[in-house]
Amino acid sequence: VLAAIRATGGLEYSQRRAAGYAEAAEAALDGLAENEAVAALRGLARYAVARTY
Repeated sequence: VLAAIRATGGLEYSQRRAAGYAEAAEAALDGLAENEAVAALRGLARYAVARTY
């Protein structure tokens, strides 16, 4: 399974999709007043995309 994922570029595709979702999540927060909760949500969106295993 891993070989098929690597051969078809599945990992890169999923990383691009995740980055797109994270950007959309941050954009949805733009209308809210900046506070600790909003900052935490922005951090979570960025962390979810940037983390490695």
